[in-house]
Amino acid sequence: MKSIILSFFIILSFSSMLNANEEEIINEEATEHKSNKYVVIKALTTLGDNVKHGVNTELEGDTGYGFGVDLGYRVTHSFSVEFDFSYSRSDVKEKEDGNTIKKANADYYTYALDLVYLHHFTHKFGMFVKGGWEYEVEDISKLDVHEHDDDFVYGVGLEYAFDKTYGLVVEYEDSNIDGPRGAGIFTGLIINF
Repeated sequence: MKSIILSFFIILSFSSMLNANEEEIINEEATEHKSNKYVVIKALTTLGDNVKHGVNTELEGDTGYGFGVDLGYRVTHSFSVEFDFSYSRSDVKEKEDGNTIKKANADYYTYALDLVYLHHFTHKFGMFVKGGWEYEVEDISKLDVHEHDDDFVYGVGLEYAFDKTYGLVVEYEDSNIDGPRGAGIFTGLIINF
């Protein structure tokens, strides 16, 4: 997935250089419609993952659900800085030799600081890549798992502006943190201030 995101970023950078004049026109139109500060309120679906847990056991995460909030500040027309928070809950199975030993609920709290690059195709529609650092708290009480970890987080997504105040975001996000939570898919509403 990292190579896909890196390739996507390189293609966007190259296409930006080729369309410099067109981009200036789009930038002028878009800056009239957006302020520097924004918030994104998002619904979250986690995809689950399998991770080693102990010597002979593994944890298998199921699909989970939750919500997230991004607080953003546009540094330039294409670059933003975001502070992200998300909460999700999913079912986790503890397995030994492929057999389920226990089932439990898992709660995940994540906090991240990201740099976002948004490539505008029109003044209403664009694609973005984001990367930053994430801190995750994992709580699976029934299995006595209370852990926290931090590592690189990355994502790609689409943004569509309804008007100068509201827009829609769809985003895929993953991190280098190993855990049964897995990657996430977000759908959210942008509110510009």
